[in-house]
Amino acid sequence: MDINEAIPYAWPFGWDSENMSREAPVVNRLLKAIIEKNVNEMNDLFSKGATIKGIDEATFERALFHMLGDYPVIKCLVEHGFIGAYGDYEYCQTCLEPAGYFWGILARAWVIGNMDVFKLLAQNGFGDMSICSNGEGYYGEELIIKRNDVQAAIILMENGYPRKEFLCERYMNRYPNSEVLGYLQLHPLIPRKTIMLDDFKFREIPLPRLEEPGFFNRKKVRQRNKILLQDYEDRVIAQERFKRELGIEKWNEIVNKKEESDNVLSMAMKEILDF
Repeated sequence: MDINEAIPYAWPFGWDSENMSREAPVVNRLLKAIIEKNVNEMNDLFSKGATIKGIDEATFERALFHMLGDYPVIKCLVEHGFIGAYGDYEYCQTCLEPAGYFWGILARAWVIGNMDVFKLLAQNGFGDMSICSNGEGYYGEELIIKRNDVQAAIILMENGYPRKEFLCERYMNRYPNSEVLGYLQLHPLIPRKTIMLDDFKFREIPLPRLEEPGFFNRKKVRQRNKILLQDYEDRVIAQERFKRELGIEKWNEIVNKKEESDNVLSMAMKEILDF
């Protein structure tokens, strides 16, 4: 029997056959161990050749919705290649609620309130903070702002999440008394521990656009420019650290693959527009 082969199993979660991509869940031995939170069995199956990609994708995403509060299970998955950031190990960033709507994996961990899992996922490149619950869409950043969850915002910043997703005009106007926005404004430099949530982890990081000092605001502009340059340096250092940890050869390989993929997509879009 193939270790990744489907097995009979009494599915413990809901399944909306109309909204799911398949009529019924497909479970194998590894997914059974995940659902039952049997980390010892998970490790044993991994040692025998089981793989996360050997699990039916839709069923895995559906089960993940209920598993993202369990740190040992998620840690075991991460240790065996469940990484949302790059290359051959890039996984879908979403999970599925009972009605079949998509949630960002990171957003779901935050809603559950398990900050250890939230941090672990952020450190490993899972950055999708979108939520679609019963057909209603929500932005995780806005919910973090509304709930004044400064800790969550700091974790995101420490892993390279774009600051602009929080400090945009819409949120600044809508939530002028937000503790999150106030903290980010008072702390324009939050040192990065990783660059895993940065869109430029596989691209050259652009130099910041500096302001031209005027006659009356010279000191303030110079201070803002200084902060921009310090943040740029911190971003570059985080990227260099990431390159070393991943391996320069592997990093270049992924960069080339992404460039090829982007070129193919650009050509396809051009053909569509020219049609």
